Amino acid sequence: MNTIELLELVPKHKFDDSSFKRLREISEVEIKAILPGLFEWIADYNWPIAKELTEILTSFPETLQPYLKKALSVECNDGDLKDTIIIHIIPNLPRKNQEDLIPELKRICERPIVSERYGTNENAEDFLKEYRSERKR
Repeated sequence: MNTIELLELVPKHKFDDSSFKRLREISEVEIKAILPGLFEWIADYNWPIAKELTEILTSFPETLQPYLKKALSVECNDGDLKDTIIIHIIPNLPRKNQEDLIPELKRICERPIVSERYGTNENAEDFLKEYRSERKR
């Protein structure tokens, strides 16, 4: 697919699920070209397209990883996006990708910025507890 065709797969509004079938069929190289546009639509998990889009994105863990790290950093003030990532994406990633995000999650727990103090830090703490208990099994 060319760039124009790929850009057509990015949702236009929060109810736009018209391209999900095609998104499930594209390659990692193709998804990488439109990932910034797709990533915007998971910011609020209450949006109708967010659930299925997070499922699609988690099938590309290596490509998704830099976006997750950036979104979990102190530079990002979007608590809703961080909650979506912590609750709905990270648990569905392979173990090695989860491990790579542990430093960001620990920082959110130990030194939360203002936008992380109202639940996001608790979500990170809950994930880390579950992660640690699974490692012991």
